Amino acid sequence: MILKPLLILFNISDLYMICFFVQSILLILILIGLAKRNQAPIAICFGIGMLALNPIVTGLNFQNASIYFTILLSILFLLYSGKFEEDYLIKKQCLVFFQVVGMSVAYFDFLTYPIAALGVPLLFLLYFSDTKDIKKRIVYVILHSVMFFVGYFGMYFCKWGLATFFTDVNVFKDAYNEIMIMLNAGEVEGAEITIAAGIARNLSHYLQPAYLLLIIGGIMFSVIVSMKFKPTSVWVCRNISAIIVGLYPFCHMFASAHSYFHHYFVHREFVVTLLAVLFIILDIKKCDGVSYSKL
Repeated sequence: MILKPLLILFNISDLYMICFFVQSILLILILIGLAKRNQAPIAICFGIGMLALNPIVTGLNFQNASIYFTILLSILFLLYSGKFEEDYLIKKQCLVFFQVVGMSVAYFDFLTYPIAALGVPLLFLLYFSDTKDIKKRIVYVILHSVMFFVGYFGMYFCKWGLATFFTDVNVFKDAYNEIMIMLNAGEVEGAEITIAAGIARNLSHYLQPAYLLLIIGGIMFSVIVSMKFKPTSVWVCRNISAIIVGLYPFCHMFASAHSYFHHYFVHREFVVTLLAVLFIILDIKKCDGVSYSKL
């Protein structure tokens, strides 16, 4: 829908460069917006998370780019529409937003790392909420996650329904068979496919020196920013919800065959876990009641 008209004017190499330039501009706009709101530490941690997605790959591979664009556009909308300046956790006014994000992911993505499109904006909204009530925060996570998947699976059901209606093929049956294949655990071509094997294979991407330096550097930065402040019971209660979101990528591992064989896509979902760790550490300072503007 987007690429075909552009191919009339540009060759594929040009489109890769344009894709990379647009992604970079969107990321810069987010970082500038956060910095202007005296949120430099969270901007740096978000930048580290986006580096963990490897922007070089997302710029040169359209399949990897769809979720990255969704994340950037989601955060950009939340940032410049003032959603971070009010406690939307209480007002629950982001339900439609997450449903639209879920629909967009189902429409543009091809099962790469969809959980990242849910987890990253959810972590931002949890961080900027002043609500300390553990129950409200967990209910918020559940409601907005459900709305995301309502949009996500709703879009898929619409596509399957239309395809079944206009063709002689039972697309629902084909989809069911594909889902069963993705959930399959066993031995294929001598490889033992289990949930643990899928997790290990995906996490192995982050054991490379460059990723390790990036992750360790991000954690050290968060600790240095927050080291003057003490963890409190309020901080623990506030961040149980963020811990839950940080575990979302592990849920995708239950699709053991898919996560195992498509680890080169799926591993990017662990950016949610990384950002959850960084945001939780920074939240020590937020819970202490000191504004970032005093840094």
